[in-house]
Amino acid sequence: MIVSHSEVESRLLCERRHYYAYGELLEPIGNNIHLFRGVIGHEGLAAFFQTLKDTSNWNEARDSMRRYFHAKLMQQTTAEKIKVVGATQLLIEEFLKHMREEILTWKIIEVEAPRQVVIDDEFTYIYVIDLLFWAGSYFPVDWKFTYDYFSEEIMGLLPQIPKYVGALRLEGLHVPTGYYGFFRYRELKNPKTSDKFRFDRVDISNQRIRRTFEEYLAVARRIAADKAKPLSEWEKSVVRTANKSVCNYCQFRSVCAVELRGDSAAVLKRDYYKKRESPLRKVIDET
Repeated sequence: MIVSHSEVESRLLCERRHYYAYGELLEPIGNNIHLFRGVIGHEGLAAFFQTLKDTSNWNEARDSMRRYFHAKLMQQTTAEKIKVVGATQLLIEEFLKHMREEILTWKIIEVEAPRQVVIDDEFTYIYVIDLLFWAGSYFPVDWKFTYDYFSEEIMGLLPQIPKYVGALRLEGLHVPTGYYGFFRYRELKNPKTSDKFRFDRVDISNQRIRRTFEEYLAVARRIAADKAKPLSEWEKSVVRTANKSVCNYCQFRSVCAVELRGDSAAVLKRDYYKKRESPLRKVIDET
């Protein structure tokens, strides 16, 4: 069975949220502004690094990224999204200018490429690394667009890079650690470079990698047990986190609230959501 990092994360946040996304396969029509920023940020960086990989030409890579953002800008119909596109491009341009000398020492191996590795007889871990480069060893990078930087404690808990490092090692690659690339979109007066972006090397122990995968497998087994049930039985078994910090950013909260009070959410689901393929289908097809 294949269970992605995103699905495990969704299940850990809220069983009900996971059920809507991975059981009923509901997808909201339209993105919220934070998701929109993250998507265009990742795609803009992918345009740059894929072109750099293909051409080894910095100016061509930069121009590819600029063309991407210009096309995105032309598609927008709201002032808010137009502003976000411009601000995101500017932030990435400044980051690339600041990091140019270091980036030019890298050999770009993969950009947003799906990979998979067998964890045990039951589960295969499928993952997509934002960027994988070689600089004496292999290093995975995970991009994050965030209002504020993460604390050292939170950095010590995030599972993406430990999972990527562990999975790449299982594939036989020499991977000492990885990086989180942070882009901070918070508006500040007279911000310094360090206020706008950071490129942080992650301190990872073998214990952290091992425990991260143990926890991944524990949740994956719960997900497998849920998916073995008929959908109606799965729905009855899930519980809501019902926590303000989780519900406030959940794209299914309206549907969830309606169904909690015992009413039908069929009209909401019809008008504000669409059915999607299994979130792993495209990735599996490409591997």
